[in-house]
Amino acid sequence: MKRDPLGYSDDYRTQAKRFKAELNILKLNPGSENEPFVELLQFICAVVSKSYRDDGEEVVEMVMGLMRDKGEEVRLWSEATAA
Repeated sequence: MKRDPLGYSDDYRTQAKRFKAELNILKLNPGSENEPFVELLQFICAVVSKSYRDDGEEVVEMVMGLMRDKGEEVRLWSEATAA
């Protein structure tokens, strides 16, 4: 994606939609499986920062909202995923 952002924009948009869906699922059910979400979060943050900067503000707002609303759970998810 980094070398050809325009060529991969459809793939990025698909992953971004998946990220939003996973985010909504976790907000409704914080105890659900979170590893796919953590992987998507890492992917979206890395790709947005390098190739899709126009989406950066929306991603930051979503991540900050998640941290504000579910910060302790996110910390626990990331620790469990890293283990």
